[in-house]
Amino acid sequence: MNIVDLGLGGGQLIQVANRSHIQSMLYMIKSQNGKIILIDSGNYQKDEDGKYLYELIQSVGGRVDTWIFTHAHDDHFGGLLWIMENIENPKMEIGEMYFSFPPLEWVRSKSERLGRYLEKFYSYINQYGIVPKTLNKESIICVDDLFIEVLNDLDGYETYKDFNDTTIAFLVHFPKRSVLFLGDLAVEGGNKLLEMCPHDKLRQDIVQMAHHGQRGVTKEFYSVVMPKICLYCTPDWLWENDNGGGKDSGPWKTLETRAWMDELGVQASFPHAYGDYMFL
Repeated sequence: MNIVDLGLGGGQLIQVANRSHIQSMLYMIKSQNGKIILIDSGNYQKDEDGKYLYELIQSVGGRVDTWIFTHAHDDHFGGLLWIMENIENPKMEIGEMYFSFPPLEWVRSKSERLGRYLEKFYSYINQYGIVPKTLNKESIICVDDLFIEVLNDLDGYETYKDFNDTTIAFLVHFPKRSVLFLGDLAVEGGNKLLEMCPHDKLRQDIVQMAHHGQRGVTKEFYSVVMPKICLYCTPDWLWENDNGGGKDSGPWKTLETRAWMDELGVQASFPHAYGDYMFL
């Protein structure tokens, strides 16, 4: 575990790296009084990720007080689906769950496979008696001394060409600093967020980089944010754009995004490629 003092002023933000080779997103937040917030849950496709998520939850007492999902991709909600599907009677308590996913039929129209996964997800959370709450634009979720401020909603989702644009973005306000979470937000959704959200709210020192650091929001979007600290849910192969032939041998745009950040004067970047991080 890499430990970095970012001056959050209380609580911890843990960036959990993927345990398999597949990219995924999972953050754990611990409040000063020990409340647990999870953002997304990692990947469904590989046992390593689901098993580790379950171990992580057990390590904090088996209770998640608040669980937030950014959008309906299985490398984001899939870790929880894996637990419910593969562990009989998991020792796990969930307080509140929040997400805003498009209607299941619309998801199926984009991806039959993803529609199947999401239908199973809904079935399992219903079996466990979980009643999810909607993430509404401008709503505030309070957990101890932490405040989660929702920045957008699903309005107009029918027109999105990129499923990633259904991501719900939000700010997590720690006592002294805030973190902007962008999930997998892409170009159209990012541009819409720029239109609807005051730019001084988007201007944040710490940002979770959209879509694992490549093919997410535009350089212009990041020019409004002007981040100093970049958090990347980006495994080693994606961090170096390596498809097996060495650095920059792949089709991904991570190196381009990293160059943008250099131009914007980013001070530090923390990717999955270097393991787990605990930010204080």
